[in-house]
Amino acid sequence: MKVEFENELKYTDLLLPTLEILSDNKNKTENEIINIFQENERFRKYNPNSIVQETTDALFYISKTNYVSYNNNNQFQITKDGLIFMNDLDHEKNKILKRNKPQHEIEEAIIKKENTYRNKIIKKIDNYYNIPSRQFFYKVILDYLNENPNHAFNRKNMNLDILSKLNYSDEEMGVLTRGKTISLYVRLNFAVAYLKNIKFISNDKNGEYYVTQKGLEYIDNPDLINIVEKEYKNKNKSNDKNKDKKSVISTKIEKEDKKLINQPENNFLNSKEEEDNKSSQSLSEKLSSKVKSCNPRFFEKIVYDLLMKMDYSGITPNHGELTPKTHDNGIDGIIYLGRLNTNPIYFQAKRWNNNVQKPEIHKFIGALYEKSANTGIFITTSDFSTGAKELAKSANIELINGKELVNFMIEFKIGTKTIEVVDEEYFE
Repeated sequence: MKVEFENELKYTDLLLPTLEILSDNKNKTENEIINIFQENERFRKYNPNSIVQETTDALFYISKTNYVSYNNNNQFQITKDGLIFMNDLDHEKNKILKRNKPQHEIEEAIIKKENTYRNKIIKKIDNYYNIPSRQFFYKVILDYLNENPNHAFNRKNMNLDILSKLNYSDEEMGVLTRGKTISLYVRLNFAVAYLKNIKFISNDKNGEYYVTQKGLEYIDNPDLINIVEKEYKNKNKSNDKNKDKKSVISTKIEKEDKKLINQPENNFLNSKEEEDNKSSQSLSEKLSSKVKSCNPRFFEKIVYDLLMKMDYSGITPNHGELTPKTHDNGIDGIIYLGRLNTNPIYFQAKRWNNNVQKPEIHKFIGALYEKSANTGIFITTSDFSTGAKELAKSANIELINGKELVNFMIEFKIGTKTIEVVDEEYFE
């Protein structure tokens, strides 16, 4: 019997539970915290591998706040500020429990209060990375479309390309909103919605965006942000009708974000294609698009799942693991060959748009040297420069570029599935 798991667990769901686990003032390793979550009845509906990944991310990002610290013994511990934070939450929950209300109302109030405190943690993470506001992207979007007038961009491709050109790190791209979507993408997507609402930008019948004449008039205005905000406010007066309209816009954006970014754990291609991508694409093109737009940490899982299905000189991997993000030291994961685990192979996974250059291979070689490893695998969604290829060859490092990655994924059925149909020719 195949066990079906839910796939919606995100590290933001584990921020408060992590603090709760550490609130006993006993330091714990990452594996100890993972085991606690996996044994907790509340989280058994989620895939154990998902719990591992999201716990790793939760610990990584919560360490950027002043609530948790990481010591020299590879243990996490709650700080004084973290204890104060959790005591405040407990105090608020106790006040709710004393209310003379029906049980279901009390439970709803506690959940609401916990969400409020979870969002406070998310806000601190957001502030740590200085994630820009919606307003920051107004000028960025207008300049981008103005400088690329001959390109056909639907919203998804435009947003992803803009974020790529701004060179945000994997850590910054991994910061999620309370709605469990990538924070940078949400801010950018809201900026697009605002500019479109006041007709600074528009899109044609094919969904391709362009700057309007009105947008060009204000593109270099130093007061652009205030102009956009004022026009949007004037157009969307705070009456009930427009409040509903704004709510619909916000809900639509949030749903689109989840569809474009939060890829399913087991099957990329099983979701309904967005309206912008109705044009026919080959399987490899669709898969490539999905891979390039997924969460950086999930991309590492894709690579891990693929490498675990491949064989190496006739030897199939026995088991492996992804390296905790908090201290990966240039190694994203490891797979073991043979029953005795005597042949470890380390890998690095980069979800990049630009080609991997020689310095990145140098860093990987250094990481392998520290592990006393004589070989490794470097995978990217883009490609490798000539210098990078030459250095990798001399160092016995296998390279897999974006095209090869997608082909391997199709071959080994990672993120794809075969649809069974009747073979009509057989019956003729």
